[in-house]
Amino acid sequence: NEEAFTYYETYDEGMYLRVINGSNKIDYFLASGAYVPDGNAVIGAIDLQSDEKPELFVSTQGGSPGSPLSISLFQIEDCELVEIKRSGTESVFSFSIGYAAAAGRGYGVDCVSDAPVLRVLRSYPGSSTPPVATWLWTRTTHELLSDNTMQEVSISDEFSGTEVPWSEGFNSCDFE
Repeated sequence: NEEAFTYYETYDEGMYLRVINGSNKIDYFLASGAYVPDGNAVIGAIDLQSDEKPELFVSTQGGSPGSPLSISLFQIEDCELVEIKRSGTESVFSFSIGYAAAAGRGYGVDCVSDAPVLRVLRSYPGSSTPPVATWLWTRTTHELLSDNTMQEVSISDEFSGTEVPWSEGFNSCDFE
């Protein structure tokens, strides 16, 4: 919806995510993550389940600017923002995107088209001493279930090669 927009407000006790669509507004208290300009944002929305209720991809940055962002997923249900949980738990589903230079680790996500599936990439150097000639990585596949929880479906074998198979960040994710 072109009229809808989001922004953050910070308070001593934490940060609120506010979604405004015309005269309607929704506030959601984010208990974790400090406000970092250009680090906290609604990145976009994707209707993973093709149910006309897109999931909001929201980034928070608890570390220094330039470090990987933590991404949480939200849905709007009955005029409330509901954070998507891990299936069978009360813990919030989240993943990282970006590159941690100090650790040499990269994080990305691939959106599988026409499916409620995300593939999360974790890469790291194959050697602890420079120069790094080999990278190791795994892909973890997560599926958004009909109860709006995210379930880990599979973890790939560890791959190795001279290049990471896709960049750190969002890959093939077409946000609304």
